[in-house]
Amino acid sequence: MFMVLPSVIFNYFFWIVIFLVGMQYARVAKLQERMLGITSISPMRMTISSLIYGFAGGIIGSFIFILLGVTLTGAGISYVWPLAIFLMLVDVRFLCFSYAGGIVALSNLVFGLPKIGVPELMALVAVLHMIESILIWLGGDENKVPVFLKDKKGQIMGGFALQRFWPVPIVAMMVLPPELAQLQDMARDMIKMPDWWPLIKSTISVPSGHELVYAMFALPAALGYGDIALARMPGERSRITSFHLLLFSLILLCLAVASVKYPLLKYAAAIFSPLGHEAVIQVGRRMEFGRAPLFSQPVRGVRILDVVPGLPASRVGFAPGDIILSINGERVDSSSDIMKVMGDPVPHYYIEAIHRGPDGSEKRVTKILPADIEKLGIVFVPEPDETFYMEVMPDGILKRLIDRIRGGRK
Repeated sequence: MFMVLPSVIFNYFFWIVIFLVGMQYARVAKLQERMLGITSISPMRMTISSLIYGFAGGIIGSFIFILLGVTLTGAGISYVWPLAIFLMLVDVRFLCFSYAGGIVALSNLVFGLPKIGVPELMALVAVLHMIESILIWLGGDENKVPVFLKDKKGQIMGGFALQRFWPVPIVAMMVLPPELAQLQDMARDMIKMPDWWPLIKSTISVPSGHELVYAMFALPAALGYGDIALARMPGERSRITSFHLLLFSLILLCLAVASVKYPLLKYAAAIFSPLGHEAVIQVGRRMEFGRAPLFSQPVRGVRILDVVPGLPASRVGFAPGDIILSINGERVDSSSDIMKVMGDPVPHYYIEAIHRGPDGSEKRVTKILPADIEKLGIVFVPEPDETFYMEVMPDGILKRLIDRIRGGRK
């Protein structure tokens, strides 16, 4: 596996994936600059970091694929990809193998088409999500960006958009069924596997006098993570998502392996793949939207959504969730109040605030800032009349197109 994995650097598609990941980080950096007035995200640094983590995730995933004997020959990737792209037009979150893979597997079980190995496909989906859960745990909140969000009810609130992308090289296998006589001259370059392997048998039948040969090759892939933190801090939100996704992948992987011996479990795996993943999403949304937003307007004062690293507010210890109550003794209840007070010609600003600790405890503090600062470095929670915001759950391209056509007819 370690001999094959480095060959991915000669695959031009792998470099295309790296380029696209860099473009995504550049887009995130522009969004952060628009919100904060400055960006702390280096697209180059984030791309290199994602590449290192992606290689680590690829090693873990490749080991599991080879251990189980999962092959692309039986997984039916050529059927899953087009369906996943079509489903994305309905809703962006459907661009995931758990939905398309479950539909393809059910089609095979009910109609006999397409000809694929259901355990192999379900194991592929499970391992990819397992890698994703590990990568989210390691750094899902590293790229957080403060945003203003508008929900379905029209309420505007503050939160964080979490976005990470990883180029992931995977050592995949394909099955080659040559005649036994043709293998004799190649035997010195091949590995004779034990009788128990593979755990997930190939769907290719082996005629008498023949053997199956598994060929390994490096395949470039990409994983992405997008989430919203509203009721929790980004770190806690990403860890919860990681745990739920890992639980989903472990259950699906167990069903895939067990279905080799108990064929009825193929139906359970095919149904659980889309429904289990959808449950992960819906539980996460309910956990965020079912609780009071963490970054909402307080009864008194102005709450901080985020601070810019290295600027005055960050240097004196202000943090997300803090509430500014007064400046130089004057009460403030909006960002415009703060700008007005800080425009007064004074030597220093004495800022009285409520500081929120990591454990949720609160205490009153006073911070001192010089009056000659150019940028405070604070993003406050949105006010009721805020006009710049993002949609929390945007519709898919196909639905937006249909709505536009209907609107034109009206």
